[in-house]
Amino acid sequence: METIVKYNEDALYKLRRRKIALGEMEGEITGYPSIDMPWLKYYTEEQILAPIPNMSALDYLKLLNNNNLDLPALEFLGKQITYLELFKKINDTTKSLSAIGVKPGDIVTIMLPACPEEVFLFYAIDQLGACANFVFPGTPLTEVENTMKEFNSTKLVILEDILMQPNNLVNNSKINIVTTSLTGNYNINASNLYTWNTFDSLKNYVEMPIYKRNQEEPLFIAKTGGSTGKPKSVVLADRHFNLQVHQHLNSPIDYSVGDRWVRVWPMFSASSAVSSSHLPLCFGMTTVIEPSVDIEKLDDLILNYKLEQPSL
Repeated sequence: METIVKYNEDALYKLRRRKIALGEMEGEITGYPSIDMPWLKYYTEEQILAPIPNMSALDYLKLLNNNNLDLPALEFLGKQITYLELFKKINDTTKSLSAIGVKPGDIVTIMLPACPEEVFLFYAIDQLGACANFVFPGTPLTEVENTMKEFNSTKLVILEDILMQPNNLVNNSKINIVTTSLTGNYNINASNLYTWNTFDSLKNYVEMPIYKRNQEEPLFIAKTGGSTGKPKSVVLADRHFNLQVHQHLNSPIDYSVGDRWVRVWPMFSASSAVSSSHLPLCFGMTTVIEPSVDIEKLDDLILNYKLEQPSL
């Protein structure tokens, strides 16, 4: 009940700020956009009062794509994955994560280039009630070890090519590691390591875990750019992901089912995870995932894929 009252108060405040911005009501202009909210003049009253979703990021994604199951959700290296196939992949990954011991409240560290597995893992972690700690693939392994210790994270999904650098993670009995490979050939053998294929097969030996997610629970640990010093970790909940989608759904921005969107950044930042992954998928778009792009050839990429909304 308190949450509903809070959101209603927020909505009424925004309606007043909208009228002030449009000149329909007198009111103080502070000069601080975060208070004055001048952008609200571009929204209708209906859009401002639209109910905010109270559900997990995965549930919101499913709700908005009930009628899009046969449409392509992801495209990677020329292959497409429909929304129906995406939801199956998420369920399979959920079961596999559960099989290696991931449970509600756990933090799973992920260090992958832009690829479909990132998406499967993110929503599977959401479905399990856990939290995703994405790390930029160029991060030294010593820093990966430190961030795992900081968050008491004992599960790591990483590109094997990166893991082949000297590290203290392989053969650490306290850590479970899942590896993916660019070539499909695996060169590391360790007692605490699963190849992606082995990891995927674990789904056949467990039941689907059932967990009712609270939208305020920690879902994603984002990394800041470090412009004011050392990069910091910022914890986002399901609500933060869904509010971005909700705002765009209730705005004049013309995103449509079937549009194409390109993502080249791994999901280590909030902008990549929220704005370039969750948002286009919730709109029923096809997210084209490109693991490596020459910025000087970006125009060719846009023309080749006929992209309406390129996003870096």
